[in-house]
Amino acid sequence: MALCKNQIKFIRDNKKAIKLFVETGFLRGDGVKIALDLDFERIISIEINKDYINKSKSMFTKEITEGKVTIVHGNSAEKLREVLETIDEAAVFYLDAHAHGHGCPLIDELNAIKNHYIKGHVIVVDDVWFIENSVNNSDRAPWANNLTFDRFMGIVQNIFDDTKVEKIEYGQSAYSDGGNNYALAVLNNNKS
Repeated sequence: MALCKNQIKFIRDNKKAIKLFVETGFLRGDGVKIALDLDFERIISIEINKDYINKSKSMFTKEITEGKVTIVHGNSAEKLREVLETIDEAAVFYLDAHAHGHGCPLIDELNAIKNHYIKGHVIVVDDVWFIENSVNNSDRAPWANNLTFDRFMGIVQNIFDDTKVEKIEYGQSAYSDGGNNYALAVLNNNKS
């Protein structure tokens, strides 16, 4: 899913000197387009579904050839760790690799970022409304069924001990049964 206006504003306001954008969940390439518009110098997108990559990567042929955009095929729970081994700077992470029948790698993704030796990342987790409401909407987002909101927030606080967490609302979603969907932003201020 594409980033909403409030998510884009949050990233623009908080990216500071960060030049790298890493997303999990390429889908139609909307996140890559937005990251290019936000003037990130380097963009990495991880996608498990090869069909999504094949349908959309041609939009970025020039940027891929120039080395500005890299699209990685595979499960982000594994591939993000590999990508992090190549990163020697803070990044904006947009975590949206849940749904579409491939489970929820979110906790593995957050742990991988926590274990990265560079600190100061900005992390945006999309579709948190589904986690918060998974008990009442288990058919809408089966990927969230094993992750209650309290468990998710506990994990976020345990993973990132010096953080600021913000809620980024972006209005009603066709998938959220009239609820206001939102993302959660984690500003990892731990410099150690």
